[in-house]
Amino acid sequence: DCLALLRDWFLHEKEIYLEDFPREMADIENDVDMYMPNVKAWGFELVDTDSLEPGDVLLWRAKSTVVNHAGIYLGDGLMIHHLRGGLSARQPVSVWLPHMTLAASARYAK
Repeated sequence: DCLALLRDWFLHEKEIYLEDFPREMADIENDVDMYMPNVKAWGFELVDTDSLEPGDVLLWRAKSTVVNHAGIYLGDGLMIHHLRGGLSARQPVSVWLPHMTLAASARYAK
């Protein structure tokens, strides 16, 4: 899922361990906010999507009333994310930017 991709990417690319949290498909389908409490607990700070830097986490609502999907900005206008039912994919940020709720960054984490 997108959280596993996020955790794996940060561990392998930045050597940052992001604690996992329990989640069920029912949580995703029932609008349980999985990301916002955990993003802050990881030490990320919210940033503007107009000032993205590689490694920033992109967060949005995928057919939900709460943030339930995440991707990682790779730079050069590309992001990686994993949608349910598919494979992880690199895509232009511009495709998803209109749907993004906010972005968070580990660059300010202490």
